[in-house]
Amino acid sequence: MKKAILTIVISLCYTMAIAQTGVNDVSQLGNNNTSEISQIGSPNSLTVTQTGNDNFSKIEQGVLDDPAINDLITQKQNGIANSAKVFQVGNNNKVVQNQTGNNNIVNASQDFVTDSNHIEQIQSGDDNDTEAKVRFFSESTIIIQSQIGNLQTNKTIVDGLNSSINQKQRGSSNTIAVIADGNFNSILQNQTGNFNTATINQITDDNSIFQDQNGDTNTLIATQQRSENKITQVQDGNFNKAFALQEGAVNESNQTQNGIENNSSIRQSKEYNVGVTEQTGEQNTISLTQNGSFGTITITQKGAYNNATANQNLGQYNRINQNQNGDHNTALAEQNSVFFEGEISQSQIGNSNISTARQDFGIRNKIEQNQIGQNNTVEATQGDTDSYSSQNTILQTQEGNDNIATISQNGNSNTSESMQIGNENNLTTIQIGTSNTAIMTQSGNQLSFLISQNGESNTVILNQNN
Repeated sequence: MKKAILTIVISLCYTMAIAQTGVNDVSQLGNNNTSEISQIGSPNSLTVTQTGNDNFSKIEQGVLDDPAINDLITQKQNGIANSAKVFQVGNNNKVVQNQTGNNNIVNASQDFVTDSNHIEQIQSGDDNDTEAKVRFFSESTIIIQSQIGNLQTNKTIVDGLNSSINQKQRGSSNTIAVIADGNFNSILQNQTGNFNTATINQITDDNSIFQDQNGDTNTLIATQQRSENKITQVQDGNFNKAFALQEGAVNESNQTQNGIENNSSIRQSKEYNVGVTEQTGEQNTISLTQNGSFGTITITQKGAYNNATANQNLGQYNRINQNQNGDHNTALAEQNSVFFEGEISQSQIGNSNISTARQDFGIRNKIEQNQIGQNNTVEATQGDTDSYSSQNTILQTQEGNDNIATISQNGNSNTSESMQIGNENNLTTIQIGTSNTAIMTQSGNQLSFLISQNGESNTVILNQNN
C-alpha cells in the first residue's frame, strides 16, 4: 500500500489533486492562504490546518463513480474571513471542521451511496454560517453543529436511517433550520442568546424533537408528520413563540414557556395524541387542537391576560384540563363528536376571568368548572338540537362576588350541579329533554337565578342561604 504523508507550511496557495490510499496532512500558517484538494481512493485520511488571514480550503474526496471508502477529513481554521468546504462520497465517512475567527463559513456534504456518516462542525466567532447535508442512501448519520458567537446561521438536511442531530448555538441573532426525511430520527437543539429562530421538519418513522431556547425574541417551529412522533419545546425569555404540528400516528407534544408575551400552539391530528402546554408570564396565548382518537390536553397558565383554547374533535375518552391563575384570563374548551366519556376540567383563580366549555355530542361526558375570584363568568353547554346527548354531567363552583354561571343541557338523563358562594351572583340553568336533574346552591346576598326545564320527569333542587 502506498502511503503519502504531506505537510506544507506556506503563505501563498496550495493545490493538490490525487488518487491515492494514504494519509495527508496540510498545514498553512500566514496570510492569504488557499488549499484545494481532491482525493479519489480508499482508505483516505486528510487533515488541513490553516492559521492566518483570508483562508480558503476546499476538499473533495471520492467521485469518479463514487470511491472514497474509509473517509476521514479534519479541517481547522483560525483567522479572519475563513471558508471551509468538504464534499464526501462513499462508505465510512467522517467530517470534522473547526473554525475560530470572523466571517466564517463552513460547508459539509456527503452524498451518493453514503454509509456510516458523521459530520461535526464547530464555529466560534462573528458572522458564522454552517451547513451540513447528508442525503441519498445515507445510513448511520450523526450531525453535530455548535456555534458560539454572533449572527450565526445553521442549515441541516438529512435524508434517512439512523439519524441523530445535535445542535447548539450561543450568541445573538441565531437561526437554525433542519429538514430530516425519515427513519429513526432524533434532533436536539439548544439556543442561548437573542433573536433566535429554530425550525425543524421531520417526515415519517420514529421521530423525536427537543428544542430549548433561552433568550429574547425566540421562535420555535417543529413539524412531524406520521409515525411515532414526539416534540418537546422549552422557551425561557421574552417574546417567545412555539408552534408544533404533528399530523398522525402516536403523537406527543410538550411545550413550556416562561416569560412575557408568549404564544404557544399545538395541532395534532388522529391516533394517540397527548398535548401539554405550560406558560408562566403575561399576555400568553395557547391554542391546542387535536382531531381524533385518544387525545389528552393539559393547559396551565399563570399570569395576566392569558388566553387558552383547546379543541378535540372525534374520538372517545378525550380529556381537556385547563388551569389559569391571574386576572382577565379566557379559557375555551370544546369537544365535538366525542362519542362517550369525554371530560373537560377548567380551573381559574383570579378576577374578571371567563371559562367556557362545550360538548356537542356524546354519552357520559363530563364538564367540571371551578372559579375563585370576583367578576368571573363560567359557561357550560352539553348537546344541541342536532345531536344526541345523554347521561352527561356538569359541575360548576364559584367563590366570590359578582359572578355569573350558566348551564345549558340538551338531551336525556343529564345532571347539572351549580354552587355559588358570595354576593350578587347570578345563576342560570337550562335543560331540554327528559329525566334531567338540576341542583343549584347559592350562598350570599342579592342573589338571582333562572331555571328552565323543557320535557318530562325532570327534577330541580334549589338551595339559597342568605
